[in-house]
Amino acid sequence: MKIAIAADHGGYKLKEEIKPYIESLGHTVTDFGTYSEDSVDYPDYAAPCARAVVSGEMDRGIVICGTGIGISIAAKQDKGSEMRPLHRPGNGPADPGAQRRKHAGDGCAHHRRRACQGNSKGIS
Repeated sequence: MKIAIAADHGGYKLKEEIKPYIESLGHTVTDFGTYSEDSVDYPDYAAPCARAVVSGEMDRGIVICGTGIGISIAAKQDKGSEMRPLHRPGNGPADPGAQRRKHAGDGCAHHRRRACQGNSKGIS
């Protein structure tokens, strides 16, 4: 599966940590940025990630910021993009509606890497 991933500066470290994990599950990851912890505006990264999924270029997308809220709102601006948070228990890919929601938003400030990995494991 082709997975798009994007983050702002607040989610950069988590993005870099989970990319190899997702690849280890056999998925291809395309990184839409950011590429450092320098301060950036999350819509600049969420929008291209969302467009790639909505267009069919990517199968699923993950967007990450400090809370998961702002970047999720930015990614939802593209028609056809639906979001669900990964940092809440039970909201992983097996939750009801997961087949129609192709994006996941995450907030690295409110969870541990293990929780993100656990919810990312079932991407389907």
